[in-house]
Amino acid sequence: MPRGRVLTWTEAESLLSAFDVPTVETRLATDADEAAAAVESIPGPAALKIDSPELPHRTDAGAVLLGVDSPMKAREAYDDVVSAARSHVDDSDIEGVLVQPMIDDGVETMVGVAPGDVFDSLVTVGAGGVLVEALDDSATLVPPFSRSDARRAVKETVLEDLLIDRRDGDSLPVDRVVDLLVNVGGLAHSVDGVVELDLNPVVVTEDGPIAVDALVRTGE
Repeated sequence: MPRGRVLTWTEAESLLSAFDVPTVETRLATDADEAAAAVESIPGPAALKIDSPELPHRTDAGAVLLGVDSPMKAREAYDDVVSAARSHVDDSDIEGVLVQPMIDDGVETMVGVAPGDVFDSLVTVGAGGVLVEALDDSATLVPPFSRSDARRAVKETVLEDLLIDRRDGDSLPVDRVVDLLVNVGGLAHSVDGVVELDLNPVVVTEDGPIAVDALVRTGE
């Protein structure tokens, strides 16, 4: 595993897959035509995001576009996303543009790993997306931890209510979120090189949770 940097999406996806952390189906486009073909293959609107280890917070840089729903718009979006990234990083630091289906029907969750003052790493779970700052509600676990520990952490936050008491749909699978949390705990405990992991959002649907964005930073 590469050391001392943020992983590319491909590297991060491989690491997460090894610990059964599901990620959204993603295609990497290296030109506008590839982006157009990727969007055309998606049955619905897509998100286009720059993939650059040197630009981990791509939304802040304007290097993300949502709701792209045609090949023509995909070509324009590819150029716009790359142009925005070039204002911050060199071309050599750009892997390409990620093309992902948008997942709107679900509850956004956040799962993260960060170093602790006493313990090597801490795992955090809570409401995700824009609710992270709005609710400021999360629970923290020290890996390794059990399913019962993970279940208790979810219950301590507003996340359980968001999953169960839905106004516009059936309850969503809390146990699948617990499984995800345990798997992330296993990753944090087993892989010494990971100093930061940010899965936000993880969208929980009736089929379970799926990570839409992932930031993984490794130590020297």
